[in-house]
Amino acid sequence: MAKSTNRLFSYLRRSPCPARRGTILHTDNIDDWIRSAASRRGKSPHRRFETDLHDGRWLMASETVLPNGWNLFVGVEITDLFQSEQSLRQDRDIAMKASQTDDLTGVSNRRHIMACLDDLLAGRSAYGPVHGCTCLIDLDHFKLINDDYGHPTGDRILMRFAEVVRQNIRPKDSFGRVGGEEFLLNLPVTTVDEAHWILKRLLDTVSKAPLLDSEPDLIVRFSAGLCGFVGGETSGQIYRRCDTALYNAKAEGRNRIQIARN
Repeated sequence: MAKSTNRLFSYLRRSPCPARRGTILHTDNIDDWIRSAASRRGKSPHRRFETDLHDGRWLMASETVLPNGWNLFVGVEITDLFQSEQSLRQDRDIAMKASQTDDLTGVSNRRHIMACLDDLLAGRSAYGPVHGCTCLIDLDHFKLINDDYGHPTGDRILMRFAEVVRQNIRPKDSFGRVGGEEFLLNLPVTTVDEAHWILKRLLDTVSKAPLLDSEPDLIVRFSAGLCGFVGGETSGQIYRRCDTALYNAKAEGRNRIQIARN
């Protein structure tokens, strides 16, 4: 009986495939797909799954193994429901992104970048053992930029600065605006020396040319407080160490990177 069922299953799957009718099968070899699928059939007394058809419809299908060995398939069209759920998921994703994003610069907001730091400290990094660095960055003399050039220009400076940083950090790094002209950069699986080199390169990139073509005389520089992770520290403790190092960088003349003491 099982062989007969599998032969019927094979026929139903193979016959519409070349004409692109019926269920969409994501495979380059229909025979291999059928052999693989058939080998898994009948292992569970009941299963339910969603499947899409070439004509755009979606089905909720259930498969039940009957006492006589035959398989009973029941399919219910759920296209409208699926599309509604898809729209809800898209709305949820948009809302989630908005809750994590700084409105002006498009990078992570304070809540999200601090959550990224919490995840690193809790060992939820996909990039290896938890060690790394965090850096608090503050644009130098930003109040003077706003006073001399106006707040709209200041906003464009912040947006452009965030864009430049994103272009010059690694995919595993996280970057966000924590308020005003202050930004936080998390550098997972990175030594203090490596992080210091990354920041020096970023400082050179930012300060060697105007950020805005419309303001060729406006050169932006920043100061930074850098610290490596210390076992047992919370994100708040690390942030405070970075803030102290940043304060020292400002006190020593700005346009520099200060490494925090452990």
